Amino acid sequence: MASQDGGWGDGGDSLFEGMVLFAPAAAEAEAPEAPKPPTPPADAAATSASDAESSAASQPLDEDLFSDLTLLAPQTPLDQDQHPQPQAQDQNHRPASPVAVTPPPAAAALSRQPSSSSLRKKKRAVRIGYGRSPQTAPALPPTVPIATAAAAPAAATATVLRTASSSSSLSDASTYDAVPPIPIQYLDQLGNDDERDAAVVDPDANSLDAVSVNSLDAKQEAKEEDGDKDAGEAVVAVVGIDERLALLRSQISSKLDSVQQRAAAVAAKRRQLAGRQRKVAEDVGSAASKHKDLERELEEACEAEDFERAERISDSLAALEKDKDRLLTALRDAELDYDSVDLELQDVLESRIAVEEEAAALLEQYAKDATEHADSVSKQAEEMSSKEIEGWQTSMELLQIKKLETEVETELVLAARSGLEGSVEHLIEDDKREKDILSKKGETLAVELAELLELVRLKEAEIAENNAQIQEVQERISAVVSRSHGSQSDIDMKINSLQESQTKIDQDTEALALKKNEIDNCISSAEQKDSDLREIINACSSEAKACQQSVEIRRKLASSILKSRQDRIGLLKMEEEISQDIQMLRQQTTDARTSLQLQEISSKRAGIQQEIATCKQKLSFIDKRGPELEAEKKVAAAARNFKEAGRIAAEAKVLNSEKEELRAKLEKAGTDLEVIEKDITATTDKIQECEGLIVLKEQESAMASYKRLRLDSSAARAELTAATETDDGEEVEILHKEAEAAESKALELKTLYNLQPDSDEYIFQPVVPIAFITNSTWQHLAEMAFSFGLSPET
Repeated sequence: MASQDGGWGDGGDSLFEGMVLFAPAAAEAEAPEAPKPPTPPADAAATSASDAESSAASQPLDEDLFSDLTLLAPQTPLDQDQHPQPQAQDQNHRPASPVAVTPPPAAAALSRQPSSSSLRKKKRAVRIGYGRSPQTAPALPPTVPIATAAAAPAAATATVLRTASSSSSLSDASTYDAVPPIPIQYLDQLGNDDERDAAVVDPDANSLDAVSVNSLDAKQEAKEEDGDKDAGEAVVAVVGIDERLALLRSQISSKLDSVQQRAAAVAAKRRQLAGRQRKVAEDVGSAASKHKDLERELEEACEAEDFERAERISDSLAALEKDKDRLLTALRDAELDYDSVDLELQDVLESRIAVEEEAAALLEQYAKDATEHADSVSKQAEEMSSKEIEGWQTSMELLQIKKLETEVETELVLAARSGLEGSVEHLIEDDKREKDILSKKGETLAVELAELLELVRLKEAEIAENNAQIQEVQERISAVVSRSHGSQSDIDMKINSLQESQTKIDQDTEALALKKNEIDNCISSAEQKDSDLREIINACSSEAKACQQSVEIRRKLASSILKSRQDRIGLLKMEEEISQDIQMLRQQTTDARTSLQLQEISSKRAGIQQEIATCKQKLSFIDKRGPELEAEKKVAAAARNFKEAGRIAAEAKVLNSEKEELRAKLEKAGTDLEVIEKDITATTDKIQECEGLIVLKEQESAMASYKRLRLDSSAARAELTAATETDDGEEVEILHKEAEAAESKALELKTLYNLQPDSDEYIFQPVVPIAFITNSTWQHLAEMAFSFGLSPET
């Protein structure tokens, strides 16, 4: 026992060193006393001291198993200033005679004043989060050693182990044998230079660190709520994006439907005006045919010199020309109305293009906003997942640390239990051997007593003494077992607590695994939502691109229509101008012919010609009479008939003056006749020039008409193709007749006027009906543009 005492009692590495045992049940059962225990009587102290010394000298097993522990009673909040009366019993006496013993001054002082080596040891200690308490432990009440084996189990039911400061001081203060090291708890907290930091061991606690676990659970719940909130916001955002896309598509669809309805109404009006134009054109053609027939009949009547019939035909021809002019005016009005409807269709097409441009812009903006939203959602999801993963990793690290701590404590407690059991067996081994020896000795003595009757009294005394010694050894064994029973129950409770903690850790591990699955599901859900949003964005981008391509194709096809229409309008204006010029030239020719056919000019010319002839006759008479009168005057003068000679001279003089007058008059008449002849020649030349210009203008008009008819034929063919797709048989038949009529008339003009077109641009130019461009889908338009060699990229 001395070797054991030297090996265990003076060591400084015992896990029980400096620990204080609190007995709350005993504190509540006893009446409150003064803070300081009363000093026991001197004789009682001397008696206990002498008994202890004699026991220590004679009984080697008379040593407390918990030599480094002191039983203390914790204070309730209502009587913190009151302390129970400490009582102790000497191990060598019966439990019936309690003796109060004051703690050794050295031990008490060491328990209250930790040394600097203990503080350094605290700071180097492993921090194990077990039974932490944020409250500062109360001051140590007076300590007494454990007195009886019966009080040990009661005190061990609710024990609180308080660490002291210095292992070296405790090893110096211990005067009893110590059991093998039983690691219960390490130092955990060092708070604000408090030298009395404690680690409280609660047998009823089921977790290693309730505060930490609760705070961890609260954080996890808060993170879950934040994650659920973020996920809910993401779902709401995605729903908002979808609703916005549906609303956007609905708005675009409604605008396109409105444009389609307007286009249908304008197309119906255009068909009606086209029918009216065709009817007027037929009337104009019929009038032109009648006009040609009347002109042919007029020529025939003139050739037959049937002037009365020619006059009637001329009157009918004039009336027919007026009717033809009226029909041409009506045809121009119908064409203007038709062109105005084309302008309305062009406006509808521009509205369709504007709607598609707006749709493309809105879809592009939506795709941009959705992309930004998707990036934001993805970023938020990544941040949330990183936070969740970080929190989960932190929780797992804490849980691993706690698990490691629990495993370490479990191993230590199991080692402590096995060590305690081994130490108890080791401590009572000598006593058992001694008991067996004494039992054998008693048997031997009984045999000797039977054999040696003469020594009965002596042997009876020895037997009584031996029985007393056996009883004493049995009491020591019972005391040791009783004292170790409390520690054994504490260790069992601690094992149960550790098992419950391990169960709680397993539950937390499962909860964290579930949390990890939730995080993974949340991440996968966010990725799926991001993928769906990206698909929506791609669809919107495709729709925007399709709208943009549709706009470009419609514009390209519409540009060909506009060019064709501008060419046709230019040709119509050219035809109108040429027609006006021809009318003007014809009017000038008619006026010139009318001026030539006036009676005044003819009579004036005839009068002048007659007057010239008269003047010439008179001049001829005068020329003949003059020589006769000169001869008669010479005869009269020779006959000396001066009177007759004077009369003859006067008559000759009158004839000479009259001759001068006639010559002047003849000269004037010749001049007037020359002027009239020049006017007639100029008028005739003007008529010929006008007729030549009329022929040239008719040639130009025929060329313009030919080009216009080719454009009309191409447009009719295009509308015929569109009507064929709509299965409108009546419209197809009418358009087919129009195309053939335009082509036939163009060929007739080409043959009649021997036209040589500069190029075939009006024949091969791609023309698509504007209504077809407005109502067709962009896929159909793309196919048509591809067939024409057009594409959005070109």
